[in-house]
Amino acid sequence: MLGAPRLPAPLSARLRETTSYLFLGFQFDRWHTQMLLRLLDVKNAARRFALHSQLPQGADNEAFILKHYRIRFLGDDEQLIQNLYDRFREENLLRPAKPNGAMTDKQIIKKCIQNDDLDDAVRHLLKACAYGNLKDEAIMIQSNFASLKKEKPMISTSDYDMKRNRIVESMLQLIKRSLERPASCYFSKAPRVGSHDPRPG
Repeated sequence: MLGAPRLPAPLSARLRETTSYLFLGFQFDRWHTQMLLRLLDVKNAARRFALHSQLPQGADNEAFILKHYRIRFLGDDEQLIQNLYDRFREENLLRPAKPNGAMTDKQIIKKCIQNDDLDDAVRHLLKACAYGNLKDEAIMIQSNFASLKKEKPMISTSDYDMKRNRIVESMLQLIKRSLERPASCYFSKAPRVGSHDPRPG
């Protein structure tokens, strides 16, 4: 039986120093989210807070998440989010805002697909999912598309079109899941949101 996956040593060392986690926009009923929680459970004393996140459906699942991982759900605390934004701005960590009228990553990828330019679509997909929890799926799509391009001279047109359509469908499903509901996880050695602990009360 295969052992549990292990984190890279530098990341594991950083997580051992972490005292607080903040999850934004997570869906805790997803299996890959719960796998992430297991990987992050390197120090039981770490505090975990969730904002704009859905509790898993069902009383048993909800109780398991709350008790086992000790996550405190803060609901939609707009003031905490504003404090986070201000802190990131002070430390020049904000990403540049897109100009008015600029297309979103999802729109760019769909436009590339409509123009029959899968090379650009895959490139933008990898960029859009670079920091998300679906990065591995984006890499798999890239690998499948690269393999299909090599196979093209050796397979029938109908087989090529069928496989290509599957790749396109995979891309559309991925951007629907990863870009419509972004999720982020932040961790730090100490609470740094404003001048107070982010826990309410």
